[in-house]
Amino acid sequence: MIPKDATRRSFLQFLGLVAGGSLLGCPPGNGGNGNGENGDGENGNGENGDGTTIVVRGDVMGSGAGALDSYRAAIDAMKALPSSDPRSWQAQAEIHLDHCPHGNAFFLPWHRAYLQYFEQVIRAMSGDSGFALPYWNWTTQPTIPPAFWAGTLNDPTRVIGPTDPMPASAVGQPVIDAILAIADFETFGSTFVPSSCTVNCQRFPAGTGALEGTPHNIVHGTIGGNMGTYLSPLDPIFWLHHCNVDRLWVEWNKSFANPGNSFWRTFDFADNFVDGAGNNVASVIVDTLFDTFALGYRYDTQPEAEIEAVAPEAKTATVVASVEVETTGPAAEMGTALTIPVQLSAEVRERLEPGIEAAGAETTVRLSLAGLATPDDPVVVNVYLGGEAAGASPGSPNFVRSVGFFPTVAADDPMHHERTFLFDVGAKLAQLAGAGSLPVHVETQPLRAGIEAAGAGVRPSSVKIEVIELAA
Repeated sequence: MIPKDATRRSFLQFLGLVAGGSLLGCPPGNGGNGNGENGDGENGNGENGDGTTIVVRGDVMGSGAGALDSYRAAIDAMKALPSSDPRSWQAQAEIHLDHCPHGNAFFLPWHRAYLQYFEQVIRAMSGDSGFALPYWNWTTQPTIPPAFWAGTLNDPTRVIGPTDPMPASAVGQPVIDAILAIADFETFGSTFVPSSCTVNCQRFPAGTGALEGTPHNIVHGTIGGNMGTYLSPLDPIFWLHHCNVDRLWVEWNKSFANPGNSFWRTFDFADNFVDGAGNNVASVIVDTLFDTFALGYRYDTQPEAEIEAVAPEAKTATVVASVEVETTGPAAEMGTALTIPVQLSAEVRERLEPGIEAAGAETTVRLSLAGLATPDDPVVVNVYLGGEAAGASPGSPNFVRSVGFFPTVAADDPMHHERTFLFDVGAKLAQLAGAGSLPVHVETQPLRAGIEAAGAGVRPSSVKIEVIELAA
């Protein structure tokens, strides 16, 4: 047990989270990146309690705007390098093409390391030793920031325009708040790869959680062009998009601790990255990536120094009851909901019978849709639980969440993975408790205007409902 008077730092050390943090290289310098007045100097950078320099990643529409000059200069320099140089713009994108995990729990830590090393490359190529990558907060700024529609920061392959917003059903504040309230890590941050995996494990298609499946995937797909493919880092907005995803993981960690899955924590992203000098990084272990202060950065939504307080306690999620049904027959037409009745087992009903008040915050329910193949056209999938399919909309009481695909279309998905999407439906415990047969409605819609709403939608191969208990 962690002692109740443990500080955040001692808690992290107890879990072994900060050991080996130097794998990400030396802390960056305190150069002039214009990140506002959030730290101890003009650039907003400060020092942690142990003297380590901490750069501040700010909102590109606010304190992070000053970083764009160095960002442009670095991109121009990177594009001038031959593609054989590992620091070139093309080579950095190909790291994502060759190694990026999606649809499993390596998604968040891998992309955190990717951003960290990319930041080192930007510092080296721009000469700004204090550069901190800004983030694009699509919740408060749903259109792509204006600076990214001109010159170096523009990507002409995008299929949307400067005034086209990201969908509120993907990035709106109520959606993000609900995602940050998910207590189960896998439902929040995607599913663990089984420890029996031995080949290409970081790309094993395990299951897509809420943060990845909704804001992450739908933003990629809505922008389109390079952003809809594994070469999405060719678009300069990619890095700010993923910086915001990483920031939301930090926000989630304010309430919930990262889980103790040993296969996940000890996994090595071997030979995936290069540092600012272009040298191969031989080893990055997942559990060295949990503490942003140890990595040399913080977000402007984090405190200026590590807080001396008890950290959230890691909890283990255990499935205590479940029911699964296989689906057969054709998919519903685009725009029409496919209804899949799920007969709740006596065991599931017994677990839910006390209702939400008696079950408490330590019990939740997860809905999983498996076997969803990447479609031929960009689509969004709206999921509803209970009630009638007719007249359902994202504003209806039985709406669960919208999800999208990455890559956006089958033609850009060489691995042809069939995806599993996870949904937290714990808030519907009272509704579930009284149900014998529970209808799940899956509706496929075009992702954005201009896509023809024709043909069949997607169909899951199975639907599963799991009752989960979380315990320390």
